Amino acid sequence: MRSLPQSASLDHLRRQANDLLAVPRGSQPSATLADAQASVAREYGYEGWPQLKSAAERRRVDAAHIAAAAIVERFGLGRAIGEMRRVERTWAGHAWELETSAGRVVPTELFDYVMSEDVEVEAGLVEHAIAAGGMTGP
Repeated sequence: MRSLPQSASLDHLRRQANDLLAVPRGSQPSATLADAQASVAREYGYEGWPQLKSAAERRRVDAAHIAAAAIVERFGLGRAIGEMRRVERTWAGHAWELETSAGRVVPTELFDYVMSEDVEVEAGLVEHAIAAGGMTGP
């Protein structure tokens, strides 16, 4: 049995079901997406797709709350107001938006391959572009 990751993505689980559906269709033309979803759910130890979907959503919300709490504490931003939500995917990672009692922040969850030096270079280029009038600040 596979373990459902803390940051389980419902989109990823759906793709797993779609990929699984392609395999049995060769030998079982009557296989449905519901069959594949149920099979994926059982692989993770859940009774069915609705239970797996609920567990993935709970984990996503829990992970977002934990991350929001860590961010506001680490940077002294008071308290989180509402939940953190993903707003954009950039070259470096996923950008999130979080309202805090100190104001709005947009933290970025960096992808594993991103080096901190690359982010510093990009920030420097943006600062130079703003100073030169090539773009406006945030």
